[in-house]
Amino acid sequence: MTRRFTCLHGPWTRPIAAAVLAVALLAPAHAFAPDAAMESAHPIEALLAKVIPTVVAIHTHRDISKSDDDSAKAAFAPKIQRAEGSGFIVSSDGFIATNKHVVHGAYDVTVSLHDGRDLKAKIVWESTTVDVAFIKIEANRPLQAAILSRDPHVPLGRRVVAVGNPLGLGISASSGIVSAIDRNLRQSPYDSFIQTDAAINSGNSGGPLFDLDGNVVGMNSILWTVASGQGSQGLGFAIPAADISFLIEQLRGGGHIGCGTIGLQGQQLTPAMGEALGYPNPFGVIVAGMDAGSPAARAGLRLGDIVVNLDGKPLPDVTTLYRATCLALGHTTKIVVWRDGKTLTAEATPDLAPDGKLGADDDAARMAPRFANARDLGLKLEPVDAATRRTFKLPASAHGFVVAEVADTREAENAGLVRGDVIVSLQMRPLSGTETFDQAFAEQGEHGHRHVILLVKATGGDRWITFPVRLTGAP
Repeated sequence: MTRRFTCLHGPWTRPIAAAVLAVALLAPAHAFAPDAAMESAHPIEALLAKVIPTVVAIHTHRDISKSDDDSAKAAFAPKIQRAEGSGFIVSSDGFIATNKHVVHGAYDVTVSLHDGRDLKAKIVWESTTVDVAFIKIEANRPLQAAILSRDPHVPLGRRVVAVGNPLGLGISASSGIVSAIDRNLRQSPYDSFIQTDAAINSGNSGGPLFDLDGNVVGMNSILWTVASGQGSQGLGFAIPAADISFLIEQLRGGGHIGCGTIGLQGQQLTPAMGEALGYPNPFGVIVAGMDAGSPAARAGLRLGDIVVNLDGKPLPDVTTLYRATCLALGHTTKIVVWRDGKTLTAEATPDLAPDGKLGADDDAARMAPRFANARDLGLKLEPVDAATRRTFKLPASAHGFVVAEVADTREAENAGLVRGDVIVSLQMRPLSGTETFDQAFAEQGEHGHRHVILLVKATGGDRWITFPVRLTGAP
């Protein structure tokens, strides 16, 4: 049996029609006005009435041409991947928390709000060590922000509700319980996942896990499956809200974002190590390395010391040590170590270990594909003349350039172009065939345009489409 950890963002699917056995949650705001009787008789209904406006659907675009296994196709035109995820509003001025893997590498991020608006978002920060990112929208009016639980310990068996955008179908909810806590899935040095049996699927990534009081207790991030693509099997994992709150406080402070560190490299103590050193207990963390001048070094710790507890709390493993020092950023901590048969106490104040960077959207913007010609767009175009009119059965009045070929899954296909469509104007200027399409297209970049607008005549009717254009001298 193969076990897989699956990130929960998924391909962008927007079915035209579907028979879905679900409760529609995107209703007008006035439909969610819980009263006391409702809260007691129908706690989940009352919960959703309060929290749905704080949850968002996230839609992203990535250029994955360079990762395409078919190098010949990749060279023909950019390959654009559309994907879905979730998030939740953490401030009234538009900051949104989500998973890093939902937005990483995206050149375009759009957020769908409860009120029906679709707004462009900027990637503000993404971590390099944990699966968390923050994005920002400009909503022009205050937004309802989610309330994050301040309780660092979520009890086993607590009822929870996962809300998100599974499979790109729109905001929906599923309920369950907290099945386990402090799960270490070895995704980062600080793992302490909440496990839940609430059904979560691809597209739920970055969405909130609520308790019945309406507090976010975690961010849905990982699905455990026995095979790829099998969906929810009752094993979902969420990043604790305490971790998200820790990062939000730093984000609001406007400085660097990161974890506390005492500059110590720990290693899990084994029974054999303990026996060799004469250490009588079965758990602890042995110091395997230390940065010169670090808080640990200044506190007098040495290689081979066994760290027993931090601020009175036992340290059964390395992850517990790293989490404790991370969250203790800026606070003096008491460290108890065992050395040569003696127990010693030291104090250290963790330094900031910067993680990720602010302004990640600047890099993402540079990833946006800029197309220089028809081939880059995934199009093979031919001028409309007597020969192409016969081949494509075009009327005598047709003019411009006919689409002779469209590359699979490329930008042109995403725009809805098919073989036989005719591009009749570019930037409001008729295309007569006296100039090549590529010449007309390239001129727009020389004039400083980042996009061009095209009028297309197709079987289904005339329509406008746009494409980005590479600027002269741009990479």
